[in-house]
Amino acid sequence: MSINDFKPNPDDITSIDGIDIREGCPPSNMNDAVRHVMSNLHDLVNKTDVTQSTSGWMSSADKIKLDSIEKATQLPKESGVATIGTSNKYATEDHVHPVQTSVTGNAGTATKLATARTISLTGDVTGSTSFDGSGNVSLTTVVADDSHNHTIDNVDNLQTTLDSKAPLLSPALTGTPTAPTADVGTNTNQIATTEFVASTVNNVSLAVTKLESLPNTRAEILAKNTDFTVPSYKVGSNTLMVFINGVHGMAGENATLYAYKEMGTVGTMSTTIQFHDDIAIDHSIFAIVFGLNI
Repeated sequence: MSINDFKPNPDDITSIDGIDIREGCPPSNMNDAVRHVMSNLHDLVNKTDVTQSTSGWMSSADKIKLDSIEKATQLPKESGVATIGTSNKYATEDHVHPVQTSVTGNAGTATKLATARTISLTGDVTGSTSFDGSGNVSLTTVVADDSHNHTIDNVDNLQTTLDSKAPLLSPALTGTPTAPTADVGTNTNQIATTEFVASTVNNVSLAVTKLESLPNTRAEILAKNTDFTVPSYKVGSNTLMVFINGVHGMAGENATLYAYKEMGTVGTMSTTIQFHDDIAIDHSIFAIVFGLNI
């Protein structure tokens, strides 16, 4: 009787050992089917134990295989070359492999790599070093110029530091600001420190050069529009003062009494003047040039 003859739903069982047992089948079919079932049950109940030479609940070949399986009696082997093995013994679930305590071959005795390797960095940061495993190494790096950018927020306290600086336009400085001190005599638009001012004042002196032509010491009248020698002066600088008989003469082009004109181009040095009127023999002439020596 095939196992396919048995089904969990009775309505699905329509035959036993090929005998039709559906509804309406002949009564003799039912008798035959019952006898077949009882015969099959007898064989099942009286199944003999299997041996390596006689089949029973399993085949004798499977019995031989099963009987040859034994529990292992040796400790697990240490690590080595991997092999399939030939033993048919089984290991229990609580078996333990020994801890590997040694390494054989080059790896077990080497103190450095057989061939040194170069470790390199590429990109915005570059650098390289040789490493053979015999000791620690250091890697010197170079960051490429303009390779990356930082915002002010990326730099700790940068914005706070910038906010504490004075602006370039009209800074309102407090405390005691300092600046480089220029040499005495410097005449540029750089900042003048108090040290520069003090040094300049200490080096200031008044230079006075004079010429005096006393009455009746000239052989003849000093004719107008003729050169008269005076101390060296800068034309147009208002450093030359001329007195005739104690009266202050005026420099200019006006042809008035005791007026004179400076001879030369403005800004150049000269030693002559010309009077707009004759100067009598009995008139004194006193010329003085003022200047600052810095």
